[in-house]
Amino acid sequence: MPGLLARRDFRLFITGQTLSTLADNAVFVALGVWAKELTGSSSAAGLVLLSYTVPMLLLPIGGYAADRFPRGPLLVTTNLVLAALSLPLLLVTGPSGTWIIHVVAALYGLAAVVLGPAQSAVLRGMLSGEAELGAAIGLSQSMRSGSVLLAPLLGASLLGWAGGRVFTLVNIALLLAAALLFVLLPGERRAPQEEAQTASGVLAGLRHLRATRGIHRLLVSLTTLLLAVGLLQPMLYALLEHGLHRPPRFMGVLETTLAVGSLAGSVAGGFLIARLGSRRLMRAGAFLFGTGAALLTVPAPSTVLPGLVLAGAGTPAAVIGLATAAQTATPGHLMGRTQAVVNLILTVPQAISLGVGSALVAVLSFRQMVAVMIIGCLAVVALLGPRRAGGATDRHTPEHQDGTDRTTRTTP
Repeated sequence: MPGLLARRDFRLFITGQTLSTLADNAVFVALGVWAKELTGSSSAAGLVLLSYTVPMLLLPIGGYAADRFPRGPLLVTTNLVLAALSLPLLLVTGPSGTWIIHVVAALYGLAAVVLGPAQSAVLRGMLSGEAELGAAIGLSQSMRSGSVLLAPLLGASLLGWAGGRVFTLVNIALLLAAALLFVLLPGERRAPQEEAQTASGVLAGLRHLRATRGIHRLLVSLTTLLLAVGLLQPMLYALLEHGLHRPPRFMGVLETTLAVGSLAGSVAGGFLIARLGSRRLMRAGAFLFGTGAALLTVPAPSTVLPGLVLAGAGTPAAVIGLATAAQTATPGHLMGRTQAVVNLILTVPQAISLGVGSALVAVLSFRQMVAVMIIGCLAVVALLGPRRAGGATDRHTPEHQDGTDRTTRTTP
């Protein structure tokens, strides 16, 4: 890991990614709180989160763009455009402006469709070996978790202290700084469109994953876990109101606590992936999340805060397990589209769960919602149980000995 940080290109990339992610996470936290304060509705806050995640259905198109266009300029342009599209938030002054919050949340989600695959593709192009890639994934996930840790301070806290206009201007500044750092990245050695001649089509990444041994079980397991994880955000608003009896801005404290756990899980996952392998690391993550969720049934800070730490640690550990398995088995020219498929799997279950959770929070108690989450975690632990003889392993290799996915080959 020290070797990675000694490289100027990696430092530029990881700093730019962190600033861009910080802006994205701050919006994710703040816009939900803003909608809650303007309308007094937990469902309205949950629907803001849903507005952000629905555009993720377009991830395959974003992955295709990341493999067909120069990835550095794509990162620069997307961050600059997103900064400009944040300006309408300056017009929000009351409940009548809630629709602007929804629209901007959707635009941030649309930008993430391009940013996620492009960032992964740029990172993959910098690295040469599996060990280096694993260390970089762990560090990247840790920096993302660190930005999540700061996001409530920048989002909910800044929104409460200085108002929506100041929050919006600070967020725009972060996006502009990220764009500047991406401008300084060295140019790519080979144009993505030249390499992409060996695998064409928006769904090439999906075909590659289908042809890779051992991935399917991990994808199903993480999908199930994220269906449970997606219920957490709407449930927390109900927990605040009916369990902890705190104002909406206290969500910043809960989000910060969740982020502390996420940071711990990211750091630990980066070190443990080599020892445990993808399957066991994902199983441990599901167990941690379920245990943390169980503690939320007792609405007191002494149980809720430790519970959020455990829940926060579980999710990134599971994500690192899948990300390492997928990225180490993917050639560089397919990285954008493959990562888009992975991101889609990371997003669609949560989008569905956010929508369902936003409705359920009006009819179920927070304890009943937690029970549903725990059932999902138990299903994941069972699915990733002890390996049977001849079953899936933690090694993920293409089906063909030459290391290529023949289903994605095209003739010139």
